[in-house]
Amino acid sequence: MAHYRERANLQIKELAYLLEEKPEKLLAMERGSRLPSLRVAMLYHILFDAPLQFMYSDLYADLYAQVVERSSRLIAKQKHRQPSKSSHNYSSLQAIVKRITDNTHE
Repeated sequence: MAHYRERANLQIKELAYLLEEKPEKLLAMERGSRLPSLRVAMLYHILFDAPLQFMYSDLYADLYAQVVERSSRLIAKQKHRQPSKSSHNYSSLQAIVKRITDNTHE
């Protein structure tokens, strides 16, 4: 997070003023000892065009892996019981998994 602030040539007190946060709280986020709130992450996105998944990179990576794994398992279940109603479901699930696995994620 610090590199966004530094790249914009802002002091921590100036950023704290813009975000209506305490400088100490922002410094803790920059050091990684505190996760940004959704509000702060959105404000970084607005101010610096910071991708939200960057703000929560560890959480994002965990959730990404979980949803890919669970989607694959659900597809396997659907594939075995693929009569009429579930065939549309099966195709939709395959499209979702293809989209998320084709996207590059950091």
